[in-house]
Amino acid sequence: MSTRRTLSSMLAAAALVTAAASHAQVSCDLQVPAMSFGRIDVLAELPADRSLGSIDIICRNSGNLDVAMLVRTAVSAGSGGTDSRRRMVGPGGISLEYNLFRDVSRTQLWRASGDAPTAINVGAQRQVSLQLPVFGRLYGPQTARPGAYADWLTVTLDF
Repeated sequence: MSTRRTLSSMLAAAALVTAAASHAQVSCDLQVPAMSFGRIDVLAELPADRSLGSIDIICRNSGNLDVAMLVRTAVSAGSGGTDSRRRMVGPGGISLEYNLFRDVSRTQLWRASGDAPTAINVGAQRQVSLQLPVFGRLYGPQTARPGAYADWLTVTLDF
């Protein structure tokens, strides 16, 4: 049996969710850090690549038996665009195309359909942490106005 919990977070905001797994003694927290590209000079810096932090999964086993389980994460396409080209909206409705990647070489997209499941073992009376890196890219060339740009994303953890 699989349990599915969803967390909504704005890019550049942090959030936390706790959910009980199918094994009553295991619970997992999903932590989404503040993610921001910072200040960008679109005339000089595009494409702009940034390390944005990580999505952290923390699973705790309060039972007396070891538990092996699969975890799978997904990141929605956001409020605009697609998995392959997300959009942050800014002043006057102008948008900037960007994306989120699982690897520093920016070849593995964070997708709404999710990643391959990762097996984790949570020992009895133990805690396991899994950090999944998030790398960003603002594509270029783009035309933009000065100001703040944001996008809403949903991060999903299945376990």
